[in-house]
Amino acid sequence: MTERREPADDERDTPRGSEEDGDRGVDPSLIEKMVEEKITKAQTLSQQRQNLESVKDQLQKKYGSDYTRILEQKMQELGVGKEWANNLAATQPRAFLSLVMDKPQAQPTPTSAPVSQMRTNANVQTGRSYSDFEKLRKEDPSRYFSTEVQMQIHRLAQDDPEGFFNT
Repeated sequence: MTERREPADDERDTPRGSEEDGDRGVDPSLIEKMVEEKITKAQTLSQQRQNLESVKDQLQKKYGSDYTRILEQKMQELGVGKEWANNLAATQPRAFLSLVMDKPQAQPTPTSAPVSQMRTNANVQTGRSYSDFEKLRKEDPSRYFSTEVQMQIHRLAQDDPEGFFNT
Protein backbone atom coordinates (compact mmCIF):
# COMPACT_ATOMS: atom_id res chain seq x y z
CA MET A 1 0.00 0.00 0.00
CA THR A 2 1.11 3.50 -0.67
CA GLU A 3 1.13 6.10 1.89
CA ARG A 4 -0.79 9.27 1.53
CA ARG A 5 1.14 12.31 2.18
CA GLU A 6 -0.16 15.80 2.97
CA PRO A 7 0.84 18.53 0.50
CA ALA A 8 3.33 21.04 1.73
CA ASP A 9 2.24 24.63 2.35
CA ASP A 10 3.82 25.98 -0.85
CA GLU A 11 2.08 23.24 -2.88
CA ARG A 12 -1.36 24.21 -1.56
CA ASP A 13 -0.97 27.82 -2.85
CA THR A 14 -0.23 26.71 -6.43
CA PRO A 15 -3.47 26.39 -8.36
CA ARG A 16 -4.06 23.31 -10.42
CA GLY A 17 -3.66 23.83 -14.13
CA SER A 18 -0.99 26.43 -13.60
CA GLU A 19 1.77 27.42 -15.99
CA GLU A 20 3.94 24.69 -14.56
CA ASP A 21 1.55 22.10 -15.96
CA GLY A 22 1.45 23.77 -19.44
CA ASP A 23 -2.11 25.12 -19.05
CA ARG A 24 -1.99 28.90 -19.18
CA GLY A 25 -5.61 29.76 -18.36
CA VAL A 26 -7.72 32.31 -20.26
CA ASP A 27 -7.79 35.98 -19.48
CA PRO A 28 -11.43 37.04 -18.82
CA SER A 29 -10.84 40.50 -20.32
CA LEU A 30 -9.71 38.85 -23.56
CA ILE A 31 -12.89 36.79 -23.71
CA GLU A 32 -14.98 39.89 -23.02
CA LYS A 33 -13.19 41.80 -25.80
CA MET A 34 -13.75 38.96 -28.28
CA VAL A 35 -17.46 38.75 -27.43
CA GLU A 36 -17.87 42.52 -27.77
CA GLU A 37 -16.16 42.44 -31.18
CA LYS A 38 -18.46 39.65 -32.36
CA ILE A 39 -21.57 41.51 -31.17
CA THR A 40 -20.42 44.77 -32.76
CA LYS A 41 -19.66 43.01 -36.03
CA ALA A 42 -23.09 41.32 -36.03
CA GLN A 43 -24.82 44.66 -35.35
CA THR A 44 -22.84 46.36 -38.10
CA LEU A 45 -23.71 43.65 -40.61
CA SER A 46 -27.37 43.82 -39.61
CA GLN A 47 -27.40 47.62 -40.08
CA GLN A 48 -25.70 47.29 -43.46
CA ARG A 49 -28.32 44.76 -44.61
CA GLN A 50 -31.08 47.13 -43.52
CA ASN A 51 -29.40 50.01 -45.35
CA LEU A 52 -29.12 47.96 -48.55
CA GLU A 53 -32.80 46.96 -48.34
CA SER A 54 -33.82 50.58 -47.78
CA VAL A 55 -31.76 51.76 -50.75
CA LYS A 56 -33.20 49.00 -52.92
CA ASP A 57 -36.77 49.93 -51.90
CA GLN A 58 -36.21 53.61 -52.66
CA LEU A 59 -34.64 52.84 -56.03
CA GLN A 60 -37.55 50.56 -56.92
CA LYS A 61 -40.04 53.29 -55.99
CA LYS A 62 -38.22 55.82 -58.15
CA TYR A 63 -37.26 53.69 -61.17
CA GLY A 64 -39.57 50.67 -60.95
CA SER A 65 -38.48 47.12 -61.71
CA ASP A 66 -35.87 48.42 -64.17
CA TYR A 67 -33.86 49.99 -61.33
CA THR A 68 -30.86 47.62 -61.69
CA ARG A 69 -30.21 48.61 -65.32
CA ILE A 70 -30.52 52.31 -64.47
CA LEU A 71 -28.23 51.87 -61.46
CA GLU A 72 -25.59 50.16 -63.60
CA GLN A 73 -25.80 53.06 -66.07
CA LYS A 74 -25.31 55.58 -63.26
CA MET A 75 -22.31 53.65 -61.93
CA GLN A 76 -20.73 53.69 -65.40
CA GLU A 77 -21.36 57.45 -65.69
CA LEU A 78 -19.70 57.97 -62.31
CA GLY A 79 -16.85 55.59 -63.10
CA VAL A 80 -17.32 53.46 -59.98
CA GLY A 81 -17.47 49.71 -59.52
CA LYS A 82 -20.26 47.59 -58.18
CA GLU A 83 -18.34 46.70 -55.01
CA TRP A 84 -17.69 50.37 -54.21
CA ALA A 85 -21.34 51.27 -54.85
CA ASN A 86 -22.59 48.40 -52.67
CA ASN A 87 -20.21 49.39 -49.87
CA LEU A 88 -21.37 53.02 -50.02
CA ALA A 89 -25.04 51.99 -50.08
CA ALA A 90 -24.49 49.72 -47.07
CA THR A 91 -22.53 52.21 -44.99
CA GLN A 92 -23.83 55.61 -46.16
CA PRO A 93 -27.25 55.12 -47.77
CA ARG A 94 -28.19 58.82 -47.93
CA ALA A 95 -24.93 59.71 -49.66
CA PHE A 96 -25.43 56.85 -52.11
CA LEU A 97 -29.00 57.90 -52.94
CA SER A 98 -27.94 61.52 -53.30
CA LEU A 99 -25.26 60.44 -55.72
CA VAL A 100 -27.32 58.16 -57.97
CA MET A 101 -30.82 59.59 -57.90
CA ASP A 102 -31.73 62.33 -60.33
CA LYS A 103 -32.02 65.67 -58.69
CA PRO A 104 -34.59 68.11 -60.01
CA GLN A 105 -32.96 70.72 -62.18
CA ALA A 106 -32.61 73.98 -60.34
CA GLN A 107 -34.89 76.55 -61.89
CA PRO A 108 -33.14 79.82 -62.50
CA THR A 109 -34.59 82.48 -60.30
CA PRO A 110 -36.32 85.14 -62.32
CA THR A 111 -34.61 88.45 -62.14
CA SER A 112 -36.12 91.77 -62.94
CA ALA A 113 -34.48 94.85 -64.26
CA PRO A 114 -32.98 97.07 -61.60
CA VAL A 115 -35.36 99.66 -60.29
CA SER A 116 -34.18 103.22 -60.25
CA GLN A 117 -34.58 105.05 -56.99
CA MET A 118 -34.35 108.39 -58.74
CA ARG A 119 -37.62 110.29 -58.71
CA THR A 120 -38.47 112.37 -61.70
CA ASN A 121 -41.17 114.91 -62.18
CA ALA A 122 -43.38 112.66 -64.30
CA ASN A 123 -45.98 115.20 -65.26
CA VAL A 124 -43.28 117.53 -66.65
CA GLN A 125 -41.89 114.74 -68.85
CA THR A 126 -45.27 113.61 -70.13
CA GLY A 127 -47.16 116.85 -69.71
CA ARG A 128 -49.93 114.84 -68.07
CA SER A 129 -51.48 115.50 -64.73
CA TYR A 130 -54.46 114.22 -62.83
CA SER A 131 -56.65 116.97 -64.32
CA ASP A 132 -55.70 115.78 -67.84
CA PHE A 133 -56.88 112.26 -66.99
CA GLU A 134 -60.09 113.63 -65.43
CA LYS A 135 -60.80 115.43 -68.71
CA LEU A 136 -60.16 112.15 -70.60
CA ARG A 137 -62.55 110.32 -68.28
CA LYS A 138 -65.36 112.71 -69.17
CA GLU A 139 -64.64 112.77 -72.92
CA ASP A 140 -63.71 109.10 -73.55
CA PRO A 141 -64.58 106.85 -70.56
CA SER A 142 -63.77 103.59 -72.35
CA ARG A 143 -60.23 104.78 -73.11
CA TYR A 144 -59.83 106.21 -69.60
CA PHE A 145 -60.73 102.81 -68.04
CA SER A 146 -58.45 100.88 -70.39
CA THR A 147 -55.58 98.95 -68.81
CA GLU A 148 -52.99 101.06 -70.60
CA VAL A 149 -54.31 104.39 -69.32
CA GLN A 150 -54.88 103.07 -65.81
CA MET A 151 -51.29 101.78 -65.68
CA GLN A 152 -50.07 105.17 -66.89
CA ILE A 153 -52.06 106.96 -64.18
CA HIS A 154 -50.71 104.59 -61.57
CA ARG A 155 -47.10 105.03 -62.70
CA LEU A 156 -47.33 108.81 -62.81
CA ALA A 157 -48.98 109.00 -59.40
CA GLN A 158 -46.44 106.62 -57.94
CA ASP A 159 -43.41 108.40 -59.41
CA ASP A 160 -44.38 111.92 -58.30
CA PRO A 161 -47.56 112.05 -56.21
CA GLU A 162 -47.32 115.76 -55.40
CA GLY A 163 -46.59 116.88 -58.94
CA PHE A 164 -49.23 114.60 -60.45
CA PHE A 165 -52.10 115.57 -58.20
CA ASN A 166 -51.26 119.27 -57.71
CA THR A 167 -50.98 120.42 -61.32
